[in-house]
Amino acid sequence: GSTVLGELLFRNLLRLHGDALKHFPFRGEGSIYDSDMFRKVSGELVVALHDMLTGSQVARPILAQIVVGPVSDGELRRLHESLGQALISIAKAGLRDAFTAEVEAAWRSVYAAAVAESSRLSAPSAPCFAGRAIDG
Repeated sequence: GSTVLGELLFRNLLRLHGDALKHFPFRGEGSIYDSDMFRKVSGELVVALHDMLTGSQVARPILAQIVVGPVSDGELRRLHESLGQALISIAKAGLRDAFTAEVEAAWRSVYAAAVAESSRLSAPSAPCFAGRAIDG
């Protein structure tokens, strides 16, 4: 279950933010979507997302847990925004007519609050992403 959801999230994330591929461990795989690394990281994404949304074991912003290499604060923010859009896309496809403006607003609100809180909690003394201070 979680791997399938993670794969859907990554497919939508990469559709929305095409150059994001360079930040993930499966970037060098020949056939990305068929690789064991893609499936592994997809499952990890769902577990990290669950932990972030439920407030359990929040240590760092969700994508900071799985990106590789240096990522600027601005790029990490854009990746989180794209992941939020990917979540909305999946919820909209799954809920169909039940996906109202109110449901969308609720999803956006919860996701934004969870990202903000995980970022705040990860900071030793100032808001940060992946150990770097956030500007303004």
